[in-house]
Amino acid sequence: MNEIILASESEGRKELFARHFGTGFKTYPSKILEDNFFHLAPEKMVQELAQQKSATITPLFPDDFVCAFDTTVACENKNLGKPQNLEEAFLMLQFLNQKKQVVWTGYSIEYKGIKKSGVTCAELILSITDEEITRYINTHSVTKFAGAYAIQKQDANIKIISGSMDTIIGAPMDIILEFIKAHQ
Repeated sequence: MNEIILASESEGRKELFARHFGTGFKTYPSKILEDNFFHLAPEKMVQELAQQKSATITPLFPDDFVCAFDTTVACENKNLGKPQNLEEAFLMLQFLNQKKQVVWTGYSIEYKGIKKSGVTCAELILSITDEEITRYINTHSVTKFAGAYAIQKQDANIKIISGSMDTIIGAPMDIILEFIKAHQ
């Protein structure tokens, strides 16, 4: 069997891949600069970034499955990437509190010249007090998450309205598994 390459450093994505593939995958993150894409609509931004990430990694692993992703949180016409520091994370979580937001995840899978890419989304509401925000940013790696939060730990402050948890974590595994199964 050919190897599965996760073109990401995301802990959430690593957890999803480990759940489905055990130790049968490698990580090799792309070094695309994401800041140049925030002017795009969220769904366009994540798809473009995922495609560029897979395009940079695929030549290094031409006989393997390369899976690349990008995720952003959109709320009130703003794309929210990863905060730069704890202060920005606090303000971001305050801004998102009690508002409907959309988590967009772009994906791009390549295998021996066959490509599949697209976008999935999920809607959610974050309910969190300032005291909870302070505790959260001091106990979580908030600068590693789009929107300054993660759902991996079944966070009680997050209510999913529509879409899948995998999309929120950052990798629509049903699509990935279907592609790999179809091309093995």
